[in-house]
Amino acid sequence: MAELIESVAGLQFYQLPLVAESLQQGIRLRWQRDPDNWSDCNATSLWLDRAEAVAWEILELIPANEPCETWQIGHIPRGLAADLAPLLDDGHGMDVFVHGGTKDGAWSLAVRLEGAAIDVVAPVRAARAADAQAEAAAVRAVEKLRNEINEGLDRVSRRFLGWDGVLVELEKSWTDHRGRPHRATDTAWTPRARQDWWTGEQVRRADEAMRAPRRAAATAAFQPIIDAEIARKEEARERRRQRAAERREAGRRAEAARLVARFNETGRSVAFSRGVEPYLPWLRRNDIEARGMNPEHCRIAAEGTTPYNTPLYLYLLEIDQERAAAGPKRKALRAADPDDMPIPW
Repeated sequence: MAELIESVAGLQFYQLPLVAESLQQGIRLRWQRDPDNWSDCNATSLWLDRAEAVAWEILELIPANEPCETWQIGHIPRGLAADLAPLLDDGHGMDVFVHGGTKDGAWSLAVRLEGAAIDVVAPVRAARAADAQAEAAAVRAVEKLRNEINEGLDRVSRRFLGWDGVLVELEKSWTDHRGRPHRATDTAWTPRARQDWWTGEQVRRADEAMRAPRRAAATAAFQPIIDAEIARKEEARERRRQRAAERREAGRRAEAARLVARFNETGRSVAFSRGVEPYLPWLRRNDIEARGMNPEHCRIAAEGTTPYNTPLYLYLLEIDQERAAAGPKRKALRAADPDDMPIPW
């Protein structure tokens, strides 16, 4: 079994122009694996050796290269090299012969491959080529059917306006060399349905379906970094909140201490704000009453307002003699208004 390569790869980069006029059909070329090739670890190069040139009596045709023992021609094409490399590395043999080429341009050279490695690779490549042809034939058949149906739908939609939303799903099945079924699919639309598809909700869904795998891959790659950054920012934000709360509390404690010092110095009640109240040592009215004392007899130390803007007084745990002697305050009685008198009947 043989494999024919229509054109060796990389001819323009090596020494083919020097020996192109000398190559004849049937000349054997030497192959050499090049696993350290920077662009392809499966690279397999082809060489013309001096011994082969002597055997074919073509050495005199290349006098400029008489000191050389070998000339590199090119490489086996990448796709075939990927199939051959494992077999060649495992010791399978292969023979390479010149099959033909263009001597004028020196950029085309056909070679024929034979040997045990080709016996293994050739059936696989033939089956792969057959699968590609079958798939291409199925796709062409579906495209042809789609065009025919689209033409029919265009004619029908022009006659019957109610057919503007027609959509036809097309499918063509084929089986590869391993017996596995495959499908080639397409759709046929009426002009209105085709327009709605390109401009409507289905475009958004198709775009979302295309972006979803990329978004999932990006999320899987970057989500740990994003989570760590969010946690770091949240921790910094919490530290700022704690420091702000500590500063507020320290300020209120300092303000409460100033109010206590002012009261102790002057003896007059002081005005306080809502936030300072919890840090003041004085009691509310209900606390005084709970201790069995009359708030009207106690001394007022601070005056403020509640959250509802009603007056709030803080008292000392001591009796104010002047307030106790004055007694509780009573509301003055107003004179009766004749209009408030009840009607006798």
